[in-house]
Amino acid sequence: MCKTCLNGSLCYSCQERFDGGFITQFDVDLANDLTQLQEKDFPDLKTASFHNAVDVGDIVFVIIGKGDTPKYTPELLLKIKDLYYIQNIVLMEKGPFKVMIQELISPEILLGLNQIYLPTMETEYRVNISDPDRFIRNQGHIGKHRISLKSLEKACSLMIRGITKVSFS
Repeated sequence: MCKTCLNGSLCYSCQERFDGGFITQFDVDLANDLTQLQEKDFPDLKTASFHNAVDVGDIVFVIIGKGDTPKYTPELLLKIKDLYYIQNIVLMEKGPFKVMIQELISPEILLGLNQIYLPTMETEYRVNISDPDRFIRNQGHIGKHRISLKSLEKACSLMIRGITKVSFS
């Protein structure tokens, strides 16, 4: 989202991204609140980047710019948690999709990220993860954040901005 859109209505480009699902209402609200917090209590946010937020129920993954993690202080994250009634916030630095997904599922190993072109002219992504036995042992949860399979697919879909299926090899 561009900075001019934070003051009111979305510009044409941001409105298209909003209509296409690339920007959510939560992203707009959080960007506005971060701007207000920056003006009041957190001046370091002036040089920080916020890309988007991925809400998967109990956990919200906040995608930020490279090197901006120190600017998102524990006090700021606590204010965001209180403002939106979020249990857990995980900061992730923007990067290649494979790196971001690996961070999401670790300690599991990402074996591959495949792009599949469907006859409907849509693109589907297949995330291949190792060790299906660990998934069963963890009562259907994946990674250190203990995300359900459905939530992981939703998070990957929002990060990649496309239909995503998770499979085990």
